[in-house]
Amino acid sequence: MKRFAVIDLGTNTFHLLIAGRKSDGSFIEIYRERIYVRLGQEGIYRFGKAANKRALDAMRKFRQVVNLFEAIEVRAFATAAFRTAQNADILIHRIAREFDIRVEIISGHEEARLIYEGVKYGGALQPGDNIIMDIGGGSVEFIIGSQSEIKWSVSLPLGASLLKNQYHQNEPISKMEVCSLRHDLKDALALLDEKMKDYSFDTMIGSSGTFDVLAEAIPVIEKIGRCQILRTKDFNSFLDEVQSMSLDARISHPSIPENRADLIVVALILLDEVLRLNVNFKYLLVSPFALKEGMVSEMIASYSSTGLIPPG
Repeated sequence: MKRFAVIDLGTNTFHLLIAGRKSDGSFIEIYRERIYVRLGQEGIYRFGKAANKRALDAMRKFRQVVNLFEAIEVRAFATAAFRTAQNADILIHRIAREFDIRVEIISGHEEARLIYEGVKYGGALQPGDNIIMDIGGGSVEFIIGSQSEIKWSVSLPLGASLLKNQYHQNEPISKMEVCSLRHDLKDALALLDEKMKDYSFDTMIGSSGTFDVLAEAIPVIEKIGRCQILRTKDFNSFLDEVQSMSLDARISHPSIPENRADLIVVALILLDEVLRLNVNFKYLLVSPFALKEGMVSEMIASYSSTGLIPPG
């Protein structure tokens, strides 16, 4: 089986996905790993020495795994932190020199497109219009589309790391910090608010870490394939609970990974502000697939179309 490797260099987390092509042209997951590198911990506008070391250590591990599985193609793509950091090119050059991996910085528009493709591949898109939200460390992507096409998308600099650094300094988060965050989010989400008025939604499709936490923390009322459906009213209860917790309490929470405990509060408040834009939101649909799955599905489709991999 031909193997393909995708590396997603996110602001908080580096992900590795190795997949193999099935006879029907779809892919099967062979290996998956994520390493928290926290590129934005010392600030997103310039990578610090410690962040660079964490990034290089992660890429060293990924290079070893890719070699072990003998992937025939490796694609690495970087998102918001690399689009913003003044010294991102230095880290990219080191990764290329030391590990022979070329990192491509993709635009917010391309990031949104690949998220859509991953969510679509995972079977999360429903008949009619869909809205997708992906909360990263440096940016958040919104995509509106049908099962066949993207109708509108935007990438906004509202990632959890940015919001945490600017608005969440006290433990638990203070009422003043919450008030300031919500006030600024209302302004930042004005474009989305206006666009959503053209559509009718009762479900928000969510991908990536924050939504994975929610799927663990609140009741799943239904499953569609590998996707999980949650009620927004249960989300509201969880938000109230988490917002009142200290960092130590969040770390101890059974549904919150330690590496997400410091970022989860601002991420949940961001989601809450988005849900408040539409009183008809009743459900959250958690997609297990997002950007990297969209990329690997396109890699396999590209090989299939060129005839480099014979059908079956």
